[in-house]
Amino acid sequence: MDDHGHGTHVAGIIAAANNTEGIVGVAYNTKIMAIKAGMSSGYFTQDSIAEAILYAYDMGADVINMSFGGSAVSIAVQDALMTAYTRAVLVASAGNSGLPNQPTDFYPAVPNYPAALSYVIGVMSVGQTGVESAFSNWDVKLFNSVEYEIYAPGEQILSTLPNDQYAAWSGTSMAAPIVSGIAALIRSAYQDPDVYPNKFIMGQLTATSETYATCASPSRHTVMGGPHNVPAIVDAYLALTKLPKPDINLYNYYFFDSETIASENNGDGIIDAGETIDLGLVLRNRWGMSKDTVVTLDTLTTGGVTSPYIEFLTNDLNFGSVGTYSTKDMLLREGSIVKGVETPFRIKVASSTPNDYIIRLNVTGTYSNGLDLTDTEVYSFETTIEMTVRNGFILPNIVKEHMVLTKDNYYIIPNSMVIQAGATVTVEPGTKIQFWSNDPEDAYWESSIVYLRVEGKFITQGTEEEPVKIFPLMWPPVQTTI
Repeated sequence: MDDHGHGTHVAGIIAAANNTEGIVGVAYNTKIMAIKAGMSSGYFTQDSIAEAILYAYDMGADVINMSFGGSAVSIAVQDALMTAYTRAVLVASAGNSGLPNQPTDFYPAVPNYPAALSYVIGVMSVGQTGVESAFSNWDVKLFNSVEYEIYAPGEQILSTLPNDQYAAWSGTSMAAPIVSGIAALIRSAYQDPDVYPNKFIMGQLTATSETYATCASPSRHTVMGGPHNVPAIVDAYLALTKLPKPDINLYNYYFFDSETIASENNGDGIIDAGETIDLGLVLRNRWGMSKDTVVTLDTLTTGGVTSPYIEFLTNDLNFGSVGTYSTKDMLLREGSIVKGVETPFRIKVASSTPNDYIIRLNVTGTYSNGLDLTDTEVYSFETTIEMTVRNGFILPNIVKEHMVLTKDNYYIIPNSMVIQAGATVTVEPGTKIQFWSNDPEDAYWESSIVYLRVEGKFITQGTEEEPVKIFPLMWPPVQTTI
């Protein structure tokens, strides 16, 4: 049934028999469920992938190896994978384009799916010396929604081909089945899925190794001048023998400024001076279950000074237990849309906060081992969140009536503004007008020509002592290096 050879090569890496001939698979007693979803040309259609995944799930697959990928993934494939994830360990190749999954200093973001999905183990490739393969796609940042989790050998891997042949091939397609084979070994050692679910196996695969890969190009694979995330190389022995411990970090976060939080809020999704903000955090646990997971916020700088523009109304929360290889949050959702936070961190932003002021929130978490009662260690993580505060008045796109701009306010033209015939805008001395929005998520943010068109009158009354200033957004800021 294999009219290409790729599937047979992958299957051999996982389960070639221990019969003194050719090669031996990583898990040579494993049963292979051969499912043909690709064409002889090497291409896959999204519907064939979805159908194959659901078939594997329906037939009781413990591990689904996916040595394929692309830059997009359909809703049908995601639905199939999320169904399979309830029971099976999902493993996929990160891809062979030598590109990152997020933007970096020298490369655009080209995530490879399904490996980049958070519930799929994305496997990158290393050579014999542990150096990242030049062809391998690579991970930019630990704990995010497009992460590749682990490295495995993927260079010159000898395996089976149709018609009693063998060949040494290279690629993340060869690295993924090594991880899948180890997943099968773990399942054979920990057979009860009620006690040891698929998430337990995923945690053992990604969090037990103590050997880390080496970046293939330290001068080019950089993120804001620093190194990218370089995960560990999978270790079969430690995956089978090392006891799980919790490994938690911040996975995502959401800000909310709805009018139901405070009367001063405007609900536009931008953090404005004077607003009360709800912050919702998403925690991700990469290994064993935690307990007493407490997260605290502060604004202390390295010099021990707190921000004068932030008042914490709620700055510590107990997330309780975070399950094995799981995420946990306190968010309120309608379907897939996040609408708010059930139990939020609540932050009051001072009305005196300058425009474009960047506030750094320190996020500190502590937690204990929820699986091993003899483990008395208190684990912790630290990270930061940056919030940019706007202190300005958004000018309308169309001005139909007379308007006076005063120096008491800071004005922003986010995309365009037209003063219609018959309308007059008077700008008093000392007034500041900024072009472009402060919000990087704004579709117009530094991506289109922002303009002011005057069909009526635009009168500036600046003086030498108090000039009227009209200028573009000064972004990005320069960061102090300590």
